Amino acid sequence: MPYFFLPPEEVKFPPAHFADIDGLLAQGGEISAEWLLEGYTNGVFLWADPMEPLKWWSPDPRVVLFPNQVELPPPLQATLAQDLYMFTYHEKLAECLAFCESIENKKPMYPGWLTGQFKQSYLELNAQGRVRSCLVWNHGKLVACAFGTQVGKVYFGEHVCSTSEEAAKIALVKLAQKLAAERLTMMDVHKETNLTEDIGFQEISRNEYLDLLKKGIQ
Repeated sequence: MPYFFLPPEEVKFPPAHFADIDGLLAQGGEISAEWLLEGYTNGVFLWADPMEPLKWWSPDPRVVLFPNQVELPPPLQATLAQDLYMFTYHEKLAECLAFCESIENKKPMYPGWLTGQFKQSYLELNAQGRVRSCLVWNHGKLVACAFGTQVGKVYFGEHVCSTSEEAAKIALVKLAQKLAAERLTMMDVHKETNLTEDIGFQEISRNEYLDLLKKGIQ
């Protein structure tokens, strides 16, 4: 059980380093743009779970990418050299969410996690000009997208969805390159996944992460 319960009427988190050994910090709160943003800026994220109560996490270590250090494995280099894909950035969020919903809202995932409050929250963050994304197209068809929130010079990755693992990695690589050009200093992807193995992501301690976060969002 987490140490802290978050009443929905007060948008506030305890210090991230109070998380337990598994990274679980607190439960409660709400799914809203305000709660998500407060979590991101305090080193805390909501991990999608169909069961209530909501759970907020701050694991140690954290997995990040410094955008100017993104790596291109030879297979991805070869694929990108073929000019098979087109890319759009920081737009068409509703289309991105609908694409993710069509792929991800199936068992064993909860069939509604990309709809309702979560979807509305991200549309609100997008209206604030905070959402950053890369959509990958093949012959006019959307095949991958990666999206998340920017605060200061830090990008907080929320989700990557795709029709193939290669397309997902391409979305992350191209987004990283775009964010590097925009002078962002860190991409946070919360925890290790099979998409983070060979494109430059690295594990850093929670304390180091929190230090970099503080500097990046000023």
